[in-house]
Amino acid sequence: MRLSRCRRISTEDVLAHTSAALTLIQNFSSLAGSVPCLSAVIGSTLSLISAIEKIKDDRERCVHLLGRISALLGDVNRAINVDLSLDSANTSLTVSLIELYSTLDRINADLQEFTHKHSLFRFLYRGSVSTKLQRHTWAIDEVSRSFNRAVLIAILRRLDGQSIFDSRGLRLFRITELGLYRVRGAWKARISRISAREWDGTWEGRAVTVRVLGQEHSVEELLRSLATTSACRHPNIIQLIGRSHPCEPQQFVVLDRSPIKASHYFAKADVPLRLHSYLQMFVDYEDLIAYLRSVQFPVADIDKVYDHDSTCLPSLFVKEDGTLALQAEDLVDADVGCLIHRLCTLFNIDDRPTMTRRANDSDCTESAQALLSFISSHPGQHEISCHLQGCRLDSVDWPDVWCYSWFQSPVSVEVGDYGYMRPQTANFTRLGNISEFIYRDAFQWHTRAYVDNTPTEYEYLVGWSSRTWSFDLEPGAFVWRAVANQIKMTVEGEFYWLHAYATAQRHGIDLRYLILVDGVNYRWSIKSKATPDSPFEDQAYFHQLPLTPDRKVPDPFGYWSIGPEAMYTPSPEVSLPEMILGSWYAHLLLAIVTDTTLGILEAKTNIPLEEQKTRPRS
Repeated sequence: MRLSRCRRISTEDVLAHTSAALTLIQNFSSLAGSVPCLSAVIGSTLSLISAIEKIKDDRERCVHLLGRISALLGDVNRAINVDLSLDSANTSLTVSLIELYSTLDRINADLQEFTHKHSLFRFLYRGSVSTKLQRHTWAIDEVSRSFNRAVLIAILRRLDGQSIFDSRGLRLFRITELGLYRVRGAWKARISRISAREWDGTWEGRAVTVRVLGQEHSVEELLRSLATTSACRHPNIIQLIGRSHPCEPQQFVVLDRSPIKASHYFAKADVPLRLHSYLQMFVDYEDLIAYLRSVQFPVADIDKVYDHDSTCLPSLFVKEDGTLALQAEDLVDADVGCLIHRLCTLFNIDDRPTMTRRANDSDCTESAQALLSFISSHPGQHEISCHLQGCRLDSVDWPDVWCYSWFQSPVSVEVGDYGYMRPQTANFTRLGNISEFIYRDAFQWHTRAYVDNTPTEYEYLVGWSSRTWSFDLEPGAFVWRAVANQIKMTVEGEFYWLHAYATAQRHGIDLRYLILVDGVNYRWSIKSKATPDSPFEDQAYFHQLPLTPDRKVPDPFGYWSIGPEAMYTPSPEVSLPEMILGSWYAHLLLAIVTDTTLGILEAKTNIPLEEQKTRPRS
């Protein structure tokens, strides 16, 4: 009785699993033509079900095998439907379906061979039938797990393909989403060796820059090099918006782009806007540097002295409202003096060599903010001029509207003289001295020291005095020091903001050609040609001579010696083995207005600039 009951239950289970399998086959048989290898799987499954039904031995294992096949077909049905909604020709699923078909076909061939044997043979080998069915059940389980892993991988890849942002929060772009309309040129990272081509483009009406990387570089490599800079979220930093989608063959990154170069803006903007934007830049830049220091961005150290050159803020843009826009990588090692230098050198008439004052010389943000607040509520030029005249300029350090250059040859002038250079002869024509209209103490002394052109020391001095300087000499080193008599920054600001324009008008010259002798440098240096193996003096001394009876710096102003004892008269020429000694008199530092800031001075002046300006006569 028990045997008959088990046989009836097993027969019902076989029918149930067979019915479920056939129903699933019917459900996705219409898709056989669009899904690779699916028709072969269907055919092999039908044949396998037929073979299992013919086996009369070990019905329990037959039920288990049919159950596994039915479950596997259910997985295939769900996977194909989901994958069709994504991509019906998924390569990973196609490979898995081929593997599935191969397994089903192998099991079918084995069972078909067994069913064709004589009944006596099957009876004698019924133990091996159970083993076969168990082994085939395990094979179906394994191929089912393999197929489901392939389905999971396919779904994850499709989800990645539909992703809008990566793990860094950067948007993933397809090139078709971008409007490309102009090649800007080559780009090279300042903090790595990565290079790219830059294209101007748009995205959803937004101006962007697309940096297209070469085959030798990857987006991940670029992002690693920008790990610090790309994390800076500040209104005045041009933001990295996104990167190329992983499915894109060409790798690129997308950045915000300010549509206006600063040079174009100052050349074309209305005069009042120039002044407003110029002052706002100083306020915004100081806030930006403070923010970067707070987030541990590698800007310049506060206490160090820096020289400024063409690497200062090479990409200076403004937004449509005239506010500052900078690329984060351009701010590596930047200080507050970089903006002054960049603004002063945007335009450089006559290709003069230019420089600006050092970062630790002044901080003009407070005065810029004060003037900005005033002109925002009093936009009239007359009111602005009156306000400037009423300021206590001896305690105010106004934003620079000038830059510096050097005389190419010694000229007999004094600090504070102003005039112009004759174009043909390059001779300086003196027009006056700032002491004519600035009556307070206008000058100061300071000294700077350099090792291999790297500034190492800055110190204010009471004045010129007799003094001995010692130099520790290293093989191959180049050491030099300069003592300078220079106009105070606040006095220079007063001259250019209040007097320069009227002075140029009074003498009938273009403001751009007005020159102020800002300082006189007295410089000496020592250069070692020695090697560690050659004998050389390890110390030398330079002695400053005292002032002359009429309070002038003597010529020559000092001398070298190999001992610390000073003499009050110049010593004979000193020669040190493997050393080159030198001293130079009267390197003159000039202050000059550039085209960039002509409109700035005009904006606060009652007198408009003439249409046709006069160039100094030859």
